[in-house]
Amino acid sequence: MGVLLSSFAIALFHKLKFSLLFTSIMSAIAHSLGQVLMVMYLYHQVNIISLLPLLCISAIGTGILTGILAQMCLKRVKYD
Repeated sequence: MGVLLSSFAIALFHKLKFSLLFTSIMSAIAHSLGQVLMVMYLYHQVNIISLLPLLCISAIGTGILTGILAQMCLKRVKYD
């Protein structure tokens, strides 16, 4: 579910012409949200949602790192 929501976020924000950095951050947050939703569904544990703020904060950091690395890679790769 995390990968599904993350991929949807990437497609949506890319289509809306947001920056790669913003898209990466939103993708990471969507991934965390998807994981929490799936755990809630599979284990019937609503309390797991209390971890979402912490996961979103860490997702912002990893999203920034991933976005910066993606920008660096795209500068070095020739694409059309």
